[in-house]
Amino acid sequence: EAAKREKAEVAARKREEAAALKREKAEAAARLKKEREEAAGKKKLQASKKQAVMKDPRLQKAGSGTISLFGGASAGSTGKSGAPAGVPVISGWKKNGNGSISGSITGSSNFKEGERVTTSKLAAGQVPASGKVVSTASGSKYFLK
Repeated sequence: EAAKREKAEVAARKREEAAALKREKAEAAARLKKEREEAAGKKKLQASKKQAVMKDPRLQKAGSGTISLFGGASAGSTGKSGAPAGVPVISGWKKNGNGSISGSITGSSNFKEGERVTTSKLAAGQVPASGKVVSTASGSKYFLK
């Protein structure tokens, strides 16, 4: 009688352990599924943000897309604006907190006359002042008026 009872208890423990193991596996599978769904959601969100940045020029990083805005005229000559020949003029300019300059540009084949622009950051040691040519970190030059 005691042997039967002990055998029944051992069988019951094994069934409980098997059921617990089955629950643990199901919980682990559910956690894994949730993690995968969250990762896919994050990936989708990142792709969406990247697409928004690519569509909005204000959010794009400056760098490899930087263009030179000055031509090949001789360095010593100046135009009627007082700027050296071939150097675009930025009028009504202001220095921005990030070290760039914003204003209206003229004398550039890359922009409409009077178009509002923001340069890349000025090169180290550049102190902007009206009547002066400044250089950006990317190598572009502008005459500030």
